[in-house]
Amino acid sequence: MNVKMTIVVLGDLIIIPLSYAGAYLIRFSDTAGFREKFPGVLLIIMTLAYLSVFHLLDLYSLSRPYDLKRLFRQTGLAVVLAAVVVSLLKYALFLLPIGRGILVIASAMILLLIFAWRIVSSHLFRILGAPRRVVLIGASDDMRDIVREISSRPQEFQIAAVLEDAASAAAGLRTLAEKRSADLIVLAVDPADVPSLPETLMKVRLTGTEVAGFTDFYQQLKERIPLGGIRDESWFLETRGFSAMRNTAVVNIKRLMDAVISACLLLASLPLWPVIAAAVKLDSKGPVFYRQSRVGLNVNVFSVLKFRSMIAGAEDREPRWAEKNDERITRIGRVLRRFHLDELPQFWNVLRGEMSLVGPRPERPEFVETLKGRIPFYSLRHIVKPGLTGWAQINYPYAASLESSRVKLEYDLYYIAHWSPALDLKILARTARAMIIGRKDRGQAAE
Repeated sequence: MNVKMTIVVLGDLIIIPLSYAGAYLIRFSDTAGFREKFPGVLLIIMTLAYLSVFHLLDLYSLSRPYDLKRLFRQTGLAVVLAAVVVSLLKYALFLLPIGRGILVIASAMILLLIFAWRIVSSHLFRILGAPRRVVLIGASDDMRDIVREISSRPQEFQIAAVLEDAASAAAGLRTLAEKRSADLIVLAVDPADVPSLPETLMKVRLTGTEVAGFTDFYQQLKERIPLGGIRDESWFLETRGFSAMRNTAVVNIKRLMDAVISACLLLASLPLWPVIAAAVKLDSKGPVFYRQSRVGLNVNVFSVLKFRSMIAGAEDREPRWAEKNDERITRIGRVLRRFHLDELPQFWNVLRGEMSLVGPRPERPEFVETLKGRIPFYSLRHIVKPGLTGWAQINYPYAASLESSRVKLEYDLYYIAHWSPALDLKILARTARAMIIGRKDRGQAAE
């Protein structure tokens, strides 16, 4: 948790219990019975429940300026959902229910105060925290992408200069860095290719300016690995994260998480299955379930199971990517896809060990053959089990072309390089958020 997020969380920790105390005061004109109705332990549990829901619905994303309309809607949804969770918690703990009057008043106060606190803290961070000034050296499509990304994050970064000609930049780099008050220099070139550059960079570093390679900075900023910045597979051998999946203890922890969570979710979702099956059957002709070959760990092929979301025989002619407004998707299929309900049967694939809860999405063999011949390092995504959800899916949900598949591979490789149980839990939380809110632009490589 960074400093900014810590400050925002501390504000929320104050707002939530005070709002309930204020609601009690408004409802009963005094606070004499508040501690009896809301003992300290209960307030702590309630506050943690609110913070968990706020995190789930992305109220702690601070990298960009807030869109006020979106922030208000997002905060309203989070407060309502948290109020429901807190009410259920009181019942679960065999305590007296929260009065409707107190719950409504407290929810209104929390909504307004949390919304206002986000705006105030955003302005404070902008005033007190100066953005890092960055000098970019080199020219490429990825570098232009970085320029656009930095420009969209004025609270964090400011472009001090963009020097496309590295040879010319080397001569006056130290003077430029001092004149523009640069905090960071990012290189999209190999210093060894420019004779005078290494010595200049060393002098710049001695003045306190940080120097970063393009690939490392790109990963930090975009949270994906730029394929254009990697010359050969030796780069992956030198990246420490790629060894995590070969650690037996790590693999066992991930498998245990998969088995426990998928078993619980499979059992919890079973009451929905007859409803979904009936809806699929009534909406269009064809089977309820859909089986399809997919490529998994070590390029082994397995059959994935889903609720059918397309018309029967949608791919009898030839395999093709599903598109944004694909006419093959049925009416009920659009609802199922929007909330990931078509994928519920895949928990069985996870229990069988063919898939993981989190990992690269499994592609069809026909697409894999095409993509591995046209996208460098594509086969590396098969060194881990495919997943129900993944880093690529939550960051770049729509993929229906060669270029979008390349971008999704960059996210997949970032996931493999940086994998940890904490990252898996983060992905699962963001997936749950997408299921609650819904996602408009969801795509995948097949039915």
